[in-house]
Amino acid sequence: MNFILSRRLVTAIVVVALACSLPWSVQAFAKPAHRLEAPAPAQPTAEVTGTTLSFEKNEGQFDGRARFAVRLGSETAFVTDTRIVFPTSTGSSIGLSVDGASETARATGEQPLAAISNYLLGDDPADWHTNVANFAQVRCRGVLPGVDLVVYGNNGKLEFDFVVAPGASAESIRLRFDGAERIELKNDGSIRVSSGGDVLTQRAPVFYQEAYGQRIPVAGRYRMLGPTTVGLDVGAYDHSLPLVVDPVVTYATYLGGNNSDEQATGIAVDTLGNAYVTGYTQSTGFPTTPGAFQTNQPGKDVFVTKFNSSGSGIIFSTYLGGSDHDAPEEIAIDSFGEAVVAGFTLSPNFPQANGLAAPGDSDNAFLTRLNASGTGLVYSTYLGGVGHDGAFGLAVDAARNAYVVGTTESLNFPTTLGAFQTVKPSSDLPDGFVTKIDTTAVGSASLVYSTFLGAAGNDQSSAVAVSAAGEAYVFGSAFFGFPTTPTAFQQFSPGGTSNATLTRLNASGSGLVYSSYIGGNFFEQADDLAIDGNGNAYVVGMTASTNFPTTAGVFQPVDPTGDVNADAFVAKLDTNASGAASLVFSTYLGGDGVERARTVALLPTGDTVVAGWAENSTTFPLKDSLHGLVSPGFSGFVTMVNRTGTGLLYSTTLGGSQNCIVNAVALGPDNDAYIAGATNSADFPVTPGAYQTLIHGGADALVGRISLPSDSPAIYDPSTGTFFMKNTSGPGPADLVFSFGAGGLGFIPLAGDWDGNGVDTPGLYDPSTSAFFLKNSNAPGPADIVVVFGASGLGFAPVVGDWNGDGTDTLGLYQSASGTFFLKNANTPGPADAAFSFGAGGLGFTAIAGDWDGDGFDTIGLYDSASGTFFLRNANTGGPADLAIAFGPGGAGVVPVAGDWNHDAATTIGVSIGASGAWFLRNVNAGGGADLTFSYGPPGPFVPLAGNWDGR
Repeated sequence: MNFILSRRLVTAIVVVALACSLPWSVQAFAKPAHRLEAPAPAQPTAEVTGTTLSFEKNEGQFDGRARFAVRLGSETAFVTDTRIVFPTSTGSSIGLSVDGASETARATGEQPLAAISNYLLGDDPADWHTNVANFAQVRCRGVLPGVDLVVYGNNGKLEFDFVVAPGASAESIRLRFDGAERIELKNDGSIRVSSGGDVLTQRAPVFYQEAYGQRIPVAGRYRMLGPTTVGLDVGAYDHSLPLVVDPVVTYATYLGGNNSDEQATGIAVDTLGNAYVTGYTQSTGFPTTPGAFQTNQPGKDVFVTKFNSSGSGIIFSTYLGGSDHDAPEEIAIDSFGEAVVAGFTLSPNFPQANGLAAPGDSDNAFLTRLNASGTGLVYSTYLGGVGHDGAFGLAVDAARNAYVVGTTESLNFPTTLGAFQTVKPSSDLPDGFVTKIDTTAVGSASLVYSTFLGAAGNDQSSAVAVSAAGEAYVFGSAFFGFPTTPTAFQQFSPGGTSNATLTRLNASGSGLVYSSYIGGNFFEQADDLAIDGNGNAYVVGMTASTNFPTTAGVFQPVDPTGDVNADAFVAKLDTNASGAASLVFSTYLGGDGVERARTVALLPTGDTVVAGWAENSTTFPLKDSLHGLVSPGFSGFVTMVNRTGTGLLYSTTLGGSQNCIVNAVALGPDNDAYIAGATNSADFPVTPGAYQTLIHGGADALVGRISLPSDSPAIYDPSTGTFFMKNTSGPGPADLVFSFGAGGLGFIPLAGDWDGNGVDTPGLYDPSTSAFFLKNSNAPGPADIVVVFGASGLGFAPVVGDWNGDGTDTLGLYQSASGTFFLKNANTPGPADAAFSFGAGGLGFTAIAGDWDGDGFDTIGLYDSASGTFFLRNANTGGPADLAIAFGPGGAGVVPVAGDWNHDAATTIGVSIGASGAWFLRNVNAGGGADLTFSYGPPGPFVPLAGNWDGR
């Protein structure tokens, strides 16, 4: 990776990015052809690859060995009678073959699609191929005796199954990777296939049978048979039923062209989950779409790419720039779904449309609004004067006004009459600026207000957010003399070379509502902020100060290294408060290396999602991480900090064998975290269905989507001791089915994360012996933990939760006769760590537990089935309920459930009605209608419960 110096005031900045799915690079079997889709749109703007893959029958338009072709983004894979062929960046291919396959095997299309393809090859109609059929999947029948290979698309990714007929042998299946230099069997059961610089990852196979409408898992794994061949080890299963072997193919994913550097710097997400990504590229071969605004590279340019919601394809992609160097910093989406981009340009011919007058030189900030299809400009302008100018932050409001902040050295930077600072405070040093532009207006009429923001020192405005009232919140940095208000947390510079600053401007840009330093004795780099509707600003960045101001009880109140190694910080300031009261919380976030929080997004609960990078940080704090720090240099991170700053709800690193950095994060409509950055790792581990699977240059941009943890339903059949678990909150069959314990013996089912690995697993409580039986995996087998806690036969009911915030769920009991809770902080024998009464005993209440306020600690609650009322407590002590909520019908057969249904880190309420198998779930702990309603499980004496069964 090449490290690029940002124009921001820091010593060194790496600009990089991450992608969800991208393609292999050469169409190995393709003949030269002009391909026309039918019907062909006048201006093609459809997705390059959608969530449904289409398999074209080969009618002569491809090499004769291929029976079907499937397009993965800009590249093509092929299916023969017995193998799947993946192209590589070197022009060769990797062929996944069935070893010893029958010569009589034949590939046929299944599930015909309405779409057809037409190929016009040259001017001789005899070479044309029209009305070519497309199918949703291909079945290679009889590749082995009793074994079919089925190739299909699932949510935009290429997958294949082996279907083993009753009586046939799954152990006969051997996979050979032709063209591979080496294959490795990884600890997680996946296979890593290498060919030159290309890497194909095939995840661990899933084995299952279907019976009685349920999917029944079967144990199994890969085993190495030779340098490029693997076989299958399969556990016991019912040979009278078909067996399905489902090895999902995963594509490493990047976004780049043929040169050494692509950097993604910004990301935004629309209401459909489509991601808009911006960055810069030096590649002439960066992927663009037909009809896009600029399909050819004019210089070192901006790119703007819109991905579909699965990351499997691009809806549009365009260059944006002039003949010299252009680089974006931020992207936003306006109310019409149009992308707005801000950054800086050195080009004298940067594209203009309806903008301000040219400033007279070519070193300026720019602001551009593209139309919704990415085919043209609605508004585009230079913003600057005769000195150096650059935009670093961007926000848009509902009226399509753009708020741009950055740094200027221009004495004649455009300002407006009545603005807060119309004269540049420093004659020879950079100052910040804040400019509001109406992108629906033309020329000078589009400049709503513009002001300097600085003092005589070196100042910068780095990030901006805008409130519903039109007030701009600006996060930046300054040395001394920065304009503050009497209500400031720090009215004067605390020292050091540069401190962070937070400023809230009034709606007209004419004055300050709140302005303060926040810093310590060395330096701070201000990076990003988010705001809520109550005047609170959540700010992140990097500090090398050993006395950075923190608050009591936060996650890291003290510099984790105790030296000048820079650490990330996260802080919340209330701009309606004054002095020390305005610093709600502030914490370091780091380990033993150098860390920087580049970006922040705010969940509806007030919890924050923070992302950035860590350099050589072996002790960066993790929780439920996707993997440990894998890079010897830079690793990206995504961390969820609870709303009080006292703990982490989730924290993971991202990377490969080389460098990875995350520059931007945005939350989607489902609260998934979409990230953008860059990597030079050829083995970056990414999601299936990639748009681009190989790194194309020395460093490529990446775009990714991380599902933050959430809970989903399960039911327990007491008659058989069987758990039926779902990984999503909705209708459909179970994803996991297994038996644990003996049925019919009066056990009560439980769910919790007993070993702190981020995955909930089952447990059983035997009221006759007061014994807890807990499992650390969602699979059959004996209990991993057996604990006797409390006395038997005294009307106790089990309740479990993370009572001390250490990430592990532990035991509890509720004695209904006295209304007393007994809670333990370890799954070991011994007395209760907390015992207290809550509510009135003997009234038929059901005990529940959850993190009702999102502070990282589970607390207790009661459900009164007679009235359908939840009584929730935010502390594990005696006292009145903090929340009393009537939800659902109440009455016999209504069972309370609790979980984080929408990835927002807060536990909320729900009910399940056994007589109908209906579930009603709320995303907030307040009265009102259900946010999710579905049926799961048959009517009957099944026990509902909820948990995070897959760690996502």
